[in-house]
Amino acid sequence: MEFFMLGPLAAEADGERLELGGPRHRVVLATLLLDANRMVPVGRLMEAVYHGRPPATSRGQIQSCVSVLRRLFGTRGHPGLISSTPQGYAIRIPPERIDAYRFEATVNRARRCPHPADAVALYREARALWQGHALEGLRSPLLQAAASRLTEMRITAAEECMELELELGDPGRLVGELSRLVLEHPLRERFRAQLMTALHRAGRRAEALDVYQRTEQSWAGDFGIEPGEELRRTYEAIIADQEHGTALPPAVADFTGRTGQMTQIMRLLQVRALAVPIIVIVGRPGAGKTSLAVQVAHRAPAGGRLFAAMCGSAARPVSPHHVLGQFLGELGVPGPPADVEERAEIFRDLARRTLVVLDDAADEAQVRPLLPGDPGSAVLITSRGRLPGLPGAVHVDVPVFEPDQSVELLSRIAGPQAREDPQQAAELAELAGLCGHLPLALRIAGTRLPGRGLRDLVARLRDETRRLDELRYGDLGVRAGLTVAYDRLGDDARRLFRRLAILDVPALPVWTAAALLGGTTRDAEDLMDELADVHLVDAVGAGRYRFHDLVKVFARERLAREEPPADRTEALNRLIAGALTLLTRKPEEARMMAGAAVRALEMAGVQPSPHPVVQLSSHPGVQPSSHPVDTGVRDGPGGERRSPGPQLSVFLSGCSGE
Repeated sequence: MEFFMLGPLAAEADGERLELGGPRHRVVLATLLLDANRMVPVGRLMEAVYHGRPPATSRGQIQSCVSVLRRLFGTRGHPGLISSTPQGYAIRIPPERIDAYRFEATVNRARRCPHPADAVALYREARALWQGHALEGLRSPLLQAAASRLTEMRITAAEECMELELELGDPGRLVGELSRLVLEHPLRERFRAQLMTALHRAGRRAEALDVYQRTEQSWAGDFGIEPGEELRRTYEAIIADQEHGTALPPAVADFTGRTGQMTQIMRLLQVRALAVPIIVIVGRPGAGKTSLAVQVAHRAPAGGRLFAAMCGSAARPVSPHHVLGQFLGELGVPGPPADVEERAEIFRDLARRTLVVLDDAADEAQVRPLLPGDPGSAVLITSRGRLPGLPGAVHVDVPVFEPDQSVELLSRIAGPQAREDPQQAAELAELAGLCGHLPLALRIAGTRLPGRGLRDLVARLRDETRRLDELRYGDLGVRAGLTVAYDRLGDDARRLFRRLAILDVPALPVWTAAALLGGTTRDAEDLMDELADVHLVDAVGAGRYRFHDLVKVFARERLAREEPPADRTEALNRLIAGALTLLTRKPEEARMMAGAAVRALEMAGVQPSPHPVVQLSSHPGVQPSSHPVDTGVRDGPGGERRSPGPQLSVFLSGCSGE
């Protein structure tokens, strides 16, 4: 059995509508359904049917109505659906069989859902259950009060759904629906505010302001009241945005993923606080930090929006003095003072309810003068570093895509049929992996797909020596961003970055960095932190690091171009020595790292070190030992290749997999 209350009262059995009888029978059934699985006193049923004026025969008539309903349900295989006690009656049915209960449960699920797109789908599912006015046609005051409660829930769910959909973008699509909701519920301010927001974000500012002005005139004439706070705030925000202007880049039409980050940022922007919210979006080059910031900025509830490209990863970052001059010009300040502190003070006073977006910030010093003073404002920063010197800043990390997100983005370009064909679906997945699931690399690959074709592009990217050449389009390229980060490192950090690429292992313990450099573990830790700060390596645990796939390709390019073969051989000899000292404490790790070093020596084709006997005491990054270590990779007197010395023969054979 299925029961419907979100419209005219109805019941179905096996897909067939039942004839529920006259008005009294329907009122009794509706009253029981409103308190399903709970005993409803006879007095309440009498109140619902007779509106507080029951005749002398009212109890008998209620019993008669219940009997008719029992017989009706009995003929459909549910004879015990309505149970009785001396005090009243109860209808026993799973709540999900009643549309009003399904509606409420689905709305509650939507409110708890952490992902806006999924929450919108749940809200839409709940709203689709309505087939008219709740309990339509039943003239019982008691039921009308219940219907009013259900209707209020319906309206609130629509408001919450519209709010989320405005956050998700495409405001023009919502204008028609919000216009209808305003007509259906003319006194609901929130629908009017949402309609104004949708029109404004769709580029229809004049129409948005007209909604407010017509509301102001209509309510003053009809009710003698003025628009409330929410409507006024929305109106003022649109005016402020119009006055301040916006230099925001356009939002990405096929923006993919980042739902969790967007939800987190939008919540932070909506929190009322005593201090200006500062949100730093952090990620590696090409992770899509700017796209995320711009997407959020277009949907944010702030009044004005100011955007500045800080060029922090360029050779000459933009000065805060220059940016303040631009901002003050947009705020209507002619001829701002020359002093940067005076400019910053004027900016802090004038920037009200403004979202300041600072893209690609270099460091805290570049950002501090650009922070507004009004707590109603907010600052959204993108940076490769975490900018720890900004007090109270919240950091939002932007990792590479998950595999399914990568395939989704590529399939939008290749066409949905590519995911349906098993062969093409496998090639899409491989292409996503070859791009390292890096959004920039995926977009570049997507632009090359029409010209190359999926299979040919995958084949080209399989060649590691050509991969970064293929992942370049116009002035966009993965190599360019990595080069900027690499060039800004110190000499030792660059040397370590190159040498780490010698080893083909899933993770690099910090002691390997010390061995490759010939320095102390503490120095190696500092250098690894320096590399991690600019996302050239990723920390994967205490004292362990790894390369992103494309970063490793770049590191190997630099290794081949800049690292002398003799230096590589010497570094690998030290690594084998370091692994030997760990053999008793971490045998698996020691064998794996030494094996990687041996394979690197065998595959590199470089001239080995002229002094292959490495004294462990000469390497401060590992525990010293008095035993010489023969790597077995030097030339003999006649140029022949010698076997490993007896102290390492068993160890190295195990490392080589022999």
